Amino acid sequence: MSAQPKQMSPSAEGEGEPDKRLRLEDVRLKIGETVQLQSTAERDPPRQYVKLIGYAKGRSFIVTTPIQDGGYLLVRDGLGYVVRMFAGKNIYAFSASVIRSANTPYPHLHLTYPDEVVARVVRGGERVDVRLIASVDNGSGRPVPATVENLSSSGGGLHSRSQLGAVGAELKLGFKLELDGISRVLSIAAVIRIAQPSVTTEGEWLTGVECREIEAEPRLLLSGYIYRALAESVG
Repeated sequence: MSAQPKQMSPSAEGEGEPDKRLRLEDVRLKIGETVQLQSTAERDPPRQYVKLIGYAKGRSFIVTTPIQDGGYLLVRDGLGYVVRMFAGKNIYAFSASVIRSANTPYPHLHLTYPDEVVARVVRGGERVDVRLIASVDNGSGRPVPATVENLSSSGGGLHSRSQLGAVGAELKLGFKLELDGISRVLSIAAVIRIAQPSVTTEGEWLTGVECREIEAEPRLLLSGYIYRALAESVG
């Protein structure tokens, strides 16, 4: 689900509504929001997650210093980043560089304040490519292994070595998600909307499912996971 950063200013890719360009102060971010930083100085840099501390219009965008292997990273002044975050149903991105890396009264970074941010609207059914090991209860009396290959807040696509059921059949799908240090096995009721043999591998099946009503907590985790994956494609 990763995407290499572009050297130009961030932009959203894919179909759907065109990107919007906003002032940062119009985004109405909340203090404590998770912010993704990706260095522009490396060929395939990791994505680092920090927290928003605050921002001063026209002066700086302030975040916590990234942590790696239990310790704060040494970040040099002038280092460039692509900055991404999601809030509500939007993903935002902009380019910035480090004005000052400070250690007092706690480790934090002052980034350049952007002239504008790129906003991408996340459609409700927008899917992300994943590869998650899943267990399917289709009423056969024993769990059937499968792989979740794409995922949205309303459904997903499964690959399996046997047919999971006919169109219209109900099943229960279990898989693990990890987000911001939270790891949880989700159990989601779904109905089969597509069931067809694989065109590339004989004897295997592709199944499209639509999720039934999902409880609040797992729904938030699922939405956050999908938005985070979509954020990685912006910029």
